[in-house]
Amino acid sequence: MQSDAAKAGPLMRGVMSLSKFAEKIRSLGYNRWMDIQSLSTQERIQLAEQLWDSVRDKSNEIEVTPEQIKLLESRLEALQSDGESGDTWENVKARVVDS
Repeated sequence: MQSDAAKAGPLMRGVMSLSKFAEKIRSLGYNRWMDIQSLSTQERIQLAEQLWDSVRDKSNEIEVTPEQIKLLESRLEALQSDGESGDTWENVKARVVDS
């Protein structure tokens, strides 16, 4: 019989692995792990970039569900039927800066 992790797609296996990792962190005690708040803002940004890069590099392992495909297709159809492509970056930036 397959385990829940074996039956799940890659994204759910990752979530399960993360959950097990979090349990391990808690069992070892917080003091053995880095206090993220003690990092400078620049160091936290670099950490976030490294985390994002590690996920992006494995993005082909994430399965898109039929429900997600249906939602994306409906959004694309709505965009195409709308007739308006939105606003230019210059106009958006001006609105944000002026507000």
